[in-house]
Amino acid sequence: MLRLSQKAPSLLLRSEMEYARRLINFVLQNLTLKDRKLRWEYKKPFDILAKTAKNDNWQGLVDELEKNYTDTEFDSAELKLLLNPNVLR
Repeated sequence: MLRLSQKAPSLLLRSEMEYARRLINFVLQNLTLKDRKLRWEYKKPFDILAKTAKNDNWQGLVDELEKNYTDTEFDSAELKLLLNPNVLR
């Protein structure tokens, strides 16, 4: 998850449309366009990462992930595919 978060910007910039769509759908939800502004919400556990990055409070990241997140909510097979975009080509 952290590796995907670190790589996401460069992966999006050099990816094909299908890969970009899958990555966006994996990380974001409730995308809306209003007054030429795109708005979204992060899916769990990316919401915790975004909040932590915004506040520079990395020390509490592990505790918060353990407290608020279960593995059953996360599609690890999709994550593996997203970390290796060559598989999707």
